Order: sequence, then C-alpha cells, then structure tokens
Amino acid sequence: MAADVIVDECGKTGLELVILGECYKPDVPITTGSCVRLLLALLKEKGIEPQVHDPLTRPNPHLLESAALFFMGTPHCAFNKIHWQPGSVVIDPWRKVPDCPGVRVRRLGE
Repeated sequence: MAADVIVDECGKTGLELVILGECYKPDVPITTGSCVRLLLALLKEKGIEPQVHDPLTRPNPHLLESAALFFMGTPHCAFNKIHWQPGSVVIDPWRKVPDCPGVRVRRLGE
C-alpha cells in the first residue's frame, strides 16, 4: 500500500513529505473522488501531515525548490517539467518520473 511505503521512506530519509497532485485525474481541477484525499487521511492517522502541491487546486511551487520526499499523487502534465533537487526521493506509483542524477526514484509496482 502506498501509505506504508510513504511511512517507511519518511522514517528512512527524514525528508519533508510533499504530495504532488490531489485531483481525481490528471489535468482536471476536481478533487471529489480522489484517492489522494484518502491517502492524506490515512497518513494523518499515522501522524504524518504532508505538504500538498497541486497546480490546479493548491499551487505551492515553492515546495519544489528544495530536496524532499515527493509522492506523485496525480500525474499532471505540469509535473513532467519538474527539475528535481538532488537529495530528493520520489515515490512514483505511475512510473512516469525518469531517472535523475542525485535523486532516488522509487517506482511502485516494479
């Protein structure tokens, strides 16, 4: 389960957790029915309150400026242009994030 992977990585890395995307599908500004909303609730039960950056519903681009533990919640097209900061860890259940120097990409389902 994604929440368990996130909790594991939070413990290992000590990095701030940033959820990328909270919409129910890419490039649509609707969060109703989003599995990311459920994920946020599960993480809160585990004592983890991540930051969220969604360019359509909660834009917080400053969260991309430093190394963090990122979880790709909704694969918006805008996220294809992210310049990942060295030292970051990206959990990618969609398997869309390419390998990046200095960044560990953990693709779920591989």
